Amino acid sequence: MDDGRGDDAGSCVTEASTASRRRRIALSTARLVLGLALLVGLFWLLGPDWGAVAGQLRIDPVWLGASLVFTAAATFLTAGRWQLLNERMTETRLSFGTYVHYIALTRLLGQFSSMLLMDFIGRGVALRAAGSSVRLARLLTPVLLERLLDLVLPAALLGVVLVGHRAPPVEHPWLWLTAIVLALGVLCVPTIEPMARVALKVYLALRRLRHVGVEAEDVRVPYRTAVSVSAFGVARLVAVWAQFWAMGMAAGAVMDPLVVACAMPIAQLSALLSITPGGLGIQDAGWAGGLRWLDQDESTIALFLLAWHTLVIVNFAALSLVTWPWARTVAEPSCNPAESPETAMR
Repeated sequence: MDDGRGDDAGSCVTEASTASRRRRIALSTARLVLGLALLVGLFWLLGPDWGAVAGQLRIDPVWLGASLVFTAAATFLTAGRWQLLNERMTETRLSFGTYVHYIALTRLLGQFSSMLLMDFIGRGVALRAAGSSVRLARLLTPVLLERLLDLVLPAALLGVVLVGHRAPPVEHPWLWLTAIVLALGVLCVPTIEPMARVALKVYLALRRLRHVGVEAEDVRVPYRTAVSVSAFGVARLVAVWAQFWAMGMAAGAVMDPLVVACAMPIAQLSALLSITPGGLGIQDAGWAGGLRWLDQDESTIALFLLAWHTLVIVNFAALSLVTWPWARTVAEPSCNPAESPETAMR
């Protein structure tokens, strides 16, 4: 005789799933409201002349195209670094195109949810959907290392900018800034292995929180791998700078590229703490603070903020659509034993 318990159990599961979905929706809505409130508050503090903002708005098709090209370049570089770290730290073997697509897609989705969530959860879920059999928590370690790298370079560059902006030590600031960025890239190489160990320790701690016993591993990052990762990081930083500068120019927020380069480290560091969709209000505060410190007028800053929010969505939507055929493509297995994750990390 059916005692009805199966129906009760199914009903409980359905109710729990519905409640969980409602909590997620409520949390996403709260983040969006918080981000919009922060952005409105920032504009209120900034106090731009909105008539001047509207008058300054000029859509430039050439710069629109340039912003898309630079966004694609930054996406490809980020994907290359992500693939390299995954193949050295996990057993994941997917094609480069798969990484490109999911970087573009998670960046797009992050504009409506949370970039932190997309980086630490969304990227792992994407690789699992693409065919990776590696545990989700394990896929977190390369992303953690990426975040550490993205913290080190902007933080060091910000320190240099704060010291040298008002009185650059050479006649040509671009030469000074280029030399500093290259020097930071070289200095970053020996830090890759210690940061990989930190990322792995975080992974192990997360596993232990779930009461899963995991043996500690000895992390060894080959010199060539460290050089490649650092080179990807520096090139990505340059591409991101060009992307933001082009986005501003595309809308009429005309600024000296050196000004954007000097303000960007503040914005990049604030973006690492963003819990709002697309960094609404938080990354904006970083940009506004940096650009205002560099004597940019309020109307240009307001137009720049509106331009980059709009074009980030447009550009990543276009890249996500174009790269859709690459969503699930498995790389050919390597015949070189030196490329296995066990060999590479020893």
